[in-house]
Amino acid sequence: MSAITLPQVLNERAGYTTGIFGKWHLGDEDAYQPGQRGFQRVFIHGGGGIGQTFPGSCGDVTGNTYFDPVIRSNGEFVQTKGYCTDVFFQAAIDWIDQCRQKDQPFFCLLTPNAPHGPLHCPPNSDAVYLQRLAAAGSSKPQQRAEIARFYGMIENIDTNMGRLLDKLDEWGLAEKTLVVFTTDNGTATGAAISNDSMRGSKGTPYRGGTRVPSFWRWPGVLPQGVDVPALTAHIDVFPTLCDIAQIQLPPAIGSRVEGRSLLPLLEDAHAAWPERTLVTHVGRWERNQAVHSPWAHCSIRGGGYALINTANKPDAWQLYDSSKDPGETKNIAAQHPAVVAQLAGAYDRWWQSVLPALVNENKDGPAENPFKLAHRRQIERQPLEAYAPAQTTSPVAGGPAAPAVSAKQRPSVLVILSDDQRADTIHALGNQQINTPGLDALVAQGTVFNRAYCMGSTQGAVCILSRAMLLTGRSLFRVNEQLSGCDTWPEAFARSGYRTFITGKWHNGQQTLTRCFSSGTHVFLGGMHDQWSVPVVNFSAHGSLQPVAADDRHSCQLFGDAAVGFIQSVGAEPFFAWLAMTAPHDPRQAPRKFRQRFEGHEPPPPANFLPAHPFDNGELEIRDEKLLGWPRTQPAISKELADYYACIEALDAQIVRVIAALQAKGRLENTIILFTSDHGLAIGSHGLLGKQNLYEHSMRAPAIVAGPGIPVGKRSDALCYLFDLMASVGDAAGVPPPAKNEGQSLLPVLRGECPVIRENLLLAYRNSQRAWVGPEWKLIEYPTANKTQLFNVARDPDEIVNVADQPNEAGRVNRLKAERALQQQQAGDPLQVDRRRATGMGKP
Repeated sequence: MSAITLPQVLNERAGYTTGIFGKWHLGDEDAYQPGQRGFQRVFIHGGGGIGQTFPGSCGDVTGNTYFDPVIRSNGEFVQTKGYCTDVFFQAAIDWIDQCRQKDQPFFCLLTPNAPHGPLHCPPNSDAVYLQRLAAAGSSKPQQRAEIARFYGMIENIDTNMGRLLDKLDEWGLAEKTLVVFTTDNGTATGAAISNDSMRGSKGTPYRGGTRVPSFWRWPGVLPQGVDVPALTAHIDVFPTLCDIAQIQLPPAIGSRVEGRSLLPLLEDAHAAWPERTLVTHVGRWERNQAVHSPWAHCSIRGGGYALINTANKPDAWQLYDSSKDPGETKNIAAQHPAVVAQLAGAYDRWWQSVLPALVNENKDGPAENPFKLAHRRQIERQPLEAYAPAQTTSPVAGGPAAPAVSAKQRPSVLVILSDDQRADTIHALGNQQINTPGLDALVAQGTVFNRAYCMGSTQGAVCILSRAMLLTGRSLFRVNEQLSGCDTWPEAFARSGYRTFITGKWHNGQQTLTRCFSSGTHVFLGGMHDQWSVPVVNFSAHGSLQPVAADDRHSCQLFGDAAVGFIQSVGAEPFFAWLAMTAPHDPRQAPRKFRQRFEGHEPPPPANFLPAHPFDNGELEIRDEKLLGWPRTQPAISKELADYYACIEALDAQIVRVIAALQAKGRLENTIILFTSDHGLAIGSHGLLGKQNLYEHSMRAPAIVAGPGIPVGKRSDALCYLFDLMASVGDAAGVPPPAKNEGQSLLPVLRGECPVIRENLLLAYRNSQRAWVGPEWKLIEYPTANKTQLFNVARDPDEIVNVADQPNEAGRVNRLKAERALQQQQAGDPLQVDRRRATGMGKP
């Protein structure tokens, strides 16, 4: 807060009126907002990008989009119309016109979010680039749509720049106005096809990540068509503009400015320019790691060389000759040790000089993002006012952005999540005892992942951790069950312009519900309840939860009605909808029309039925296992299965309704549907009833994905976690994943680019069970019971024959134990079984 900003200096010392339009990203807390930092006209989105909202103090209005964005205008949030870049330029042009009419000198900082990801371009602006990329064959087919959108966004910026320059000419301001065009760092998306032969991209210390365009235009004052070869940087802008404005900085300010005035070079590109060094550093590290990150993706340039470090080690410098090797392809550090020592010394001195400035390094931010909080409080008082620009706001599209076209480009997403449903409970996948026409239709129209697993749980309520992993993409030992500090997939879709909605079960913390979804209808906050009287709440616009009076609808119909109602009411915008059923979780109460079908011919017990589990697995006294007495009997299990199947059929009937609603709305063909469950259930298998075990029946779940870009009628045996399914959906929709996502997209498997995404899996339950799962074999260990099981799941999918004690399998058991121990280390599992003991090795 002690830093003096350029707009403060220009306003206070030279009388300039100051305005900012677009991205700020220098603090969402009120004291850090641009209105407190020297800008008199403020028209911005929050955080680092439109709709980007991360846990902590950085974030925009949740659910904000590139089309018709909500903008904070001088402290008040307004609803705009049009594509974001058009909106920012138009607001800036209107403000410049006001300054012109008052004959006020102005400083305008125009910072559009484009072409930052997510890549949403104006309607149809990507079409010509798709054609050119395909004709040239200069990129991978799967990259072309993204690159074309990237180019469409840049073309839109260029069009708006032309419009701005035309206005300056029209108003007679061209020769009175210095226009500077630049950007903040190297490209991310563009590097995939063309980066001027530069190595690296955004986030790297190579030229491709740090060199930017810098165009200076001042007709009648600056020479035209001139390239300046000197080494310059962003820090030079401040002193240059002060020099041009004839501002003499006082020593207290001037001594802290590290840049140089570029005015000599602007007047004469070959003017004398003393040698200098320029430093870059990635500037990002984990909490408390600043002092341990001096060489993290850093560089120092000077004397015709670039010294680069990407390993955060003092002896890992790379040296490149900037004139002979602009692409930075040949490391010559070994040939020039004196140059390395000189530049490395200069870098180390710089690092020591900046360490004292890291005053906020370990401070906690506010519990709730102030930018989003201000928006929520405003809309609770009154609806947002429409922002009315002085002129047309959409020069590219000829009007507000066409959401129907945008929706075509971006598929909507519907996630249907059942509760406690085994993978073997779908008619089309071989279960002849059950009728599931809705799920059968999805099987026929999409891809089935036969081996999708819940990774496990650190507590008895397995569903809580499973849903947390599914929502965040984080693995078992890295996710917070209440989603505290975790970015989520719904928020990622919201950042990409999607309207987010939820109905049904929410078991991951009341406080995070309204953070993750913009609205919800009939949301049940809890784990289980009577299926005929589920207590639910509604909310809208990320607002407060409103209890809803209970009625006599079954939970499946209650949530199905909410989903159908949402689909019927949604506009043309893309949506991300989350339908989470409480069925078939107990109490297994199905509407009579579904249950009576099984009267007199209840399903037989599963093939691996046992009256009791062969040993104490550590969880035989948990609630789920006490729902029936021991020994289990076949008639009792058959009755449980009849109740269970009836609940699934009731659930399936709502899937039929929801799909029909999508069809009637004309949205089915452009909607990706993911159906899965949080995990399976034993319900008689191995003498168990619950899901607190690592057998296939309890950790595998049904997994079907259907929609645009998904193969039809395909079945895959690729091993995956349930949270990989969300990564696949996000990949198919072109949505960047949430922060710290560990999920891996299965689309490369479906496209035939690779056979698997994971060679094997680690499953875990509390500290009592661990499992290694491979394509053919599965090892389950019970550390507290000192038991081991080994199953050939390829030949014995019901896990009936345990071969762990067979002498000829001893080597396999030891090898898989060693692999399991390595998996635990990689997953951050706190239960570290001694790897030396697992492999049979003695003490070192």
